[in-house]
Amino acid sequence: MKKLSIFAIGIVLLALAACGYDTDSADWAGEPTAVHRDSATTVPPPPTPTGAARTDNIAPQESTTDTVFTTSTSAMQRMIIREADISFGTYDFLDTVDNILQITADHGGFVEASRQWIAGELWHARFTLRVPVGLFDQVNRELIATAEVLSFSTTSQDVTMEFNDLASRLRIREEEKRRVENMLEIATALPEILRLEQQLTNLRLTIEAYYRRMTEIDDLASFSIINVALRKLEPYEEEDLYYLPYDDSDGFGTQLASAFSTSFGSTINVLTNIALALAWAGPPLLLFGIVTLMVYIVIKKLSFIKRA
Repeated sequence: MKKLSIFAIGIVLLALAACGYDTDSADWAGEPTAVHRDSATTVPPPPTPTGAARTDNIAPQESTTDTVFTTSTSAMQRMIIREADISFGTYDFLDTVDNILQITADHGGFVEASRQWIAGELWHARFTLRVPVGLFDQVNRELIATAEVLSFSTTSQDVTMEFNDLASRLRIREEEKRRVENMLEIATALPEILRLEQQLTNLRLTIEAYYRRMTEIDDLASFSIINVALRKLEPYEEEDLYYLPYDDSDGFGTQLASAFSTSFGSTINVLTNIALALAWAGPPLLLFGIVTLMVYIVIKKLSFIKRA
């Protein structure tokens, strides 16, 4: 009976131990939980561009800089920077400029840079337009219809990998910055404090550079670039004709007079071209003839002296 009681007491003690003690917890028996500083820091997920399509509703990430990127745990869309170069020629310069600016404004774009100048008697202009990436092709089609296109080209650049790499580097540098800040709080020696402050300054500058580049990529991927070069064309001047225009309904006399005028005009053109050619080639030919004659005379004299 005594052995049975001892056995029952042992079972009760084991049950109490199982209910009140967790082998994975250090809180049993009132012991404090030891937390490592590095493991207690939560690393934020990598930022994604505000211009990319999102499939979640995660709130924006808090940042120590003025630029705020949204976060996303899902795969983001490709980030493509698109750029176009268009060269126009037009007879109605001012109207074409107004049409280009109006098309840009109607599609939610803006003029990033512009320049207009006059060379000789002809106006020239250059514009750098920024339009939403989703309307890039439509804006190009409408711009092409405004004037005579002299040249047109487009380029695309995938910057998704660069953006992701910057996001990873940014996350690592921010974690390193938090560790240095914690070390600086407990540092007591002056040399150590100065070294940590210099390291912290360098990390802050690096983080700012990463944020600036990520902001630039996000901006370029959200608003495409269209470079427009415009120049006014010279007015067409019809050349003077040496013949009278006629058609099949004109009489024989009119056709004969027109043929004679055409023949006469052609003859004048031929003679004019010959005269111009002689004017250009005459002085060199004359000089060549004089030199040749002088050489011939010298050779003649030398031959005469040799015979004597």
